[in-house]
Amino acid sequence: MEYYIPIGAAVVTGAIASYTDLKFARIPNKLTLSAAALGFIINFIFKGTSGLLFSAAGLAAGLGLLLIPYLLGGIGGGDVKLLAATGAIGGAKFVFFTTLFGALAGGVLALVILRLPLLCFGGPLSLGSLNLAKVDQKTGRVCIPYGAAIFVGMILTVLFLRQGVAY
Repeated sequence: MEYYIPIGAAVVTGAIASYTDLKFARIPNKLTLSAAALGFIINFIFKGTSGLLFSAAGLAAGLGLLLIPYLLGGIGGGDVKLLAATGAIGGAKFVFFTTLFGALAGGVLALVILRLPLLCFGGPLSLGSLNLAKVDQKTGRVCIPYGAAIFVGMILTVLFLRQGVAY
């Protein structure tokens, strides 16, 4: 039980963030801040004051892992806050493996997007109503929804942690 509630909260948060990132190209602060608060509450309930330290360490790890890419302009602030919230819920180890697997998923997504000829026409690359990529009108850069890659990283982390691979 102690494992399923926080991990379920992280996955639900990731799913919502992935959808909003794909649909609207943003991850709402209300989602990430409430998820981080929920992480602290859940971990306090299950682990007491050590749960608060567990959440704080995870939040700091999540912020730290994407802070430099954010400062260099390679990733959005919502993605950083999503990873920090994920850390507050699942802890430092969970957020580390989520980042690792998310980076792999983001790389695959970027390769797919860059190989598709639709981007040559300058419009968003869509799958139904979801945007797989957008071209920033100011900079001309292709922007991918990294929240979706983080969500895939969460799913892979859950699968590998349950199998004992990531321990």
